[in-house]
Amino acid sequence: MIAELVRQIDLLIGQSERTKHQFKKERLRRHIQDLTRHAAAEFGRLHRWHLSAQPFLLSELATRSTDLQIIRQLFDHAYYYRDSSGRPVAIAAHLYDWPEIGPDVEIFCEKAGLRYDAPADYPSWWYPGWTQLVIYTRPSKRRRRRPSAKGQLELPFPISGN
Repeated sequence: MIAELVRQIDLLIGQSERTKHQFKKERLRRHIQDLTRHAAAEFGRLHRWHLSAQPFLLSELATRSTDLQIIRQLFDHAYYYRDSSGRPVAIAAHLYDWPEIGPDVEIFCEKAGLRYDAPADYPSWWYPGWTQLVIYTRPSKRRRRRPSAKGQLELPFPISGN
């Protein structure tokens, strides 16, 4: 479904760039905005996330100090997602300078305690063919091994989830 939405967005962007009529251009822009919102919501649904009507603070998502200089290029055209309880779970950004900006993304994520994914096989719905979808999330939680109860055997195989 998202691939079809992205195809439509790309087609309409091309039409918008070619037309000289302001009224038609504005109508195409509104249609493109509707399709991008629909694609963003569908992306969230596929991950069991809800597209947030309002952005949240990076400090609500990051696991480390967020006294960092936020580089706008790393969060260009951002969409904010929450879980079913309303907690921030992801930011999906659409970056123009990918992969050149990749090292900056890695450094920022390391400092902020975030994880990122830039799926090569997943289309960006912001400006298809020109931007790369980059998803910022919290690192997955690793289950900590509980200390053994007194007298409990230590088994030689890992506990599931580790």
